[in-house]
Amino acid sequence: LRRLNAPIGLALAGKSPWEIGLSVVAEIVQAARARERAQGWTARPPAGAALHAVVLAAGQGARYGGPKLLAPWGGGSVLQAALEAAFAAPAASVTVVTGAHRPQVEAAARAFADARPDGGRLRLVHASAHAQGLSASLKRGLESLREDADGAFIFLGDMPRAPHAGLQPLADALAAGAA
Repeated sequence: LRRLNAPIGLALAGKSPWEIGLSVVAEIVQAARARERAQGWTARPPAGAALHAVVLAAGQGARYGGPKLLAPWGGGSVLQAALEAAFAAPAASVTVVTGAHRPQVEAAARAFADARPDGGRLRLVHASAHAQGLSASLKRGLESLREDADGAFIFLGDMPRAPHAGLQPLADALAAGAA
């Protein structure tokens, strides 16, 4: 219990799922930077950093009533929209972390990638501990990255409206030395 941090996320006064997700990620980054400073690590990736994309697609969809990621969305599925954002990122690879509904999610991800000229960037990994929650899927996805990975874009498979426009500027800022 001493290791739990509650309430989770920075106090950004957000109410929507994407705002809450942003506040959680912001708190994770804040904690990581504090640890880096305390240990004397650099907080900046080197120029030309090897960035990767991780799509968390392991959820059960229990509140939704089934495989939410495969639900129709904008002429495709929720997962396809999330994959569009991940493939728009300046990332060497796009790793989809599966869990519940693994065969269907893997098939949908492969079909999406097969229809793209850059579909070879797709990697599939399974989070066997996915029932433990999102953090287990995130951990599995990050563990699966190559040793030379300098950073990762994290996408939630059930958030199809992730904006694409900020991805390249974010990578450019990191390459220019932004913390």
